[in-house]
Amino acid sequence: MNTKHTSGFWLAPLLLLAAVATFSTACDGSSDRAPMKVQATLEGPESSGLYARDFVVTTEDRPVLAGSKLRDNSTYPDYVYDALVAGFSATGQQQWEKLFDSDLLADDAVYLSPTADGGVLVLLSGPSYCYADPAGLALVKLDGAGNQKWTAAFDGQNCRTGLAAVETSGGAFLVTGTQKQDDKNSTWLALVDAKGKQVWLKTFPNDSLASLDTVGISEPTEDTFLIAGASYADQVLLLRVDGAGKLLSEKSLTVPYPGMWVKELVPMPDGGFVALGSVTLPNDREITGLWRMDPQGETLWKQTWGFSGDADTWPKHLLFSAEGELLVLGARDRYYVDGSYEKILDRRAFLTCFDDAGRRQWTTTWADTATQFLAQSSDGSVLVLSETRPNLQFTRLAY
Repeated sequence: MNTKHTSGFWLAPLLLLAAVATFSTACDGSSDRAPMKVQATLEGPESSGLYARDFVVTTEDRPVLAGSKLRDNSTYPDYVYDALVAGFSATGQQQWEKLFDSDLLADDAVYLSPTADGGVLVLLSGPSYCYADPAGLALVKLDGAGNQKWTAAFDGQNCRTGLAAVETSGGAFLVTGTQKQDDKNSTWLALVDAKGKQVWLKTFPNDSLASLDTVGISEPTEDTFLIAGASYADQVLLLRVDGAGKLLSEKSLTVPYPGMWVKELVPMPDGGFVALGSVTLPNDREITGLWRMDPQGETLWKQTWGFSGDADTWPKHLLFSAEGELLVLGARDRYYVDGSYEKILDRRAFLTCFDDAGRRQWTTTWADTATQFLAQSSDGSVLVLSETRPNLQFTRLAY
């Protein structure tokens, strides 16, 4: 941790503001539940120089944010960023902050995963584009108070970057990402034991795909792992690997909607995945696409949805809730024409619920221009992180 670059902008407690009104559309499905509604908006710390990359709630109901932060003493054009992780109490007060010196590790905390003991896994990674110098890459285990338990550093040669990490049912940890050597793309996967020691690291060529942009990890059976990765090539790569890192099978899947850009791959209880993405219509409007696949990569269902009229529906984040619902967070834009350009007339955040068969149940919208991430607390409520300026914003919704 590089304490000399730590600032106090995270130290102010979150302030409870008045709840904002919501608007709910009619239901498509057969749900008997009323839609979630906004209960309160929490104003966070100053967000200048901060870029959020992930947001989770731990098993002890502690929200944790990860990303990068501009060093106080860096100036244009030589801006320097350090990886940042910050934790909050269940009632919204900032509890701790950690900065990781980019000169020693990496300049971005790109992924968070809660652990069974109330802590969190933090994946630190350098930029996905390649320079001559290797990118920093490490998996860090923090306890619930933000104390660093161990760090597993990885070789960042060959443009190796990290995309996802997860705790296995046996108490070990899987971390995966993408790399490129001699213009050939590969997926890499490593197993780290409970003390942070690397057990193995394997690479799997995926020449049919561009460098992966998003990855999901599931564990359909004991000692068997599935890695689903997506790129801009309209393809999803499904790898089945055993506990020793041996590749058991590989399958390339084509997205169900032409031009669907997969933004997230969320593991499901059966070991399969749901892909969330945006789909471009012939009139250039954007809608949300969902694609449910089983552990063998077979399509169970697919669904598209968007707001009516002249509006874009931008999906941001997907959550499989404790109640077995699929919650999609995003933004809805409506436009007006100014000369030969379209400009945003109105932007609202939305939260849409789908059941496990892909049927839309309800949608709630509220005034928010910068929604990014979604996490769930043990009481069933959800917390939305918005990267607003000049302060971050947290919105809590509940039934």
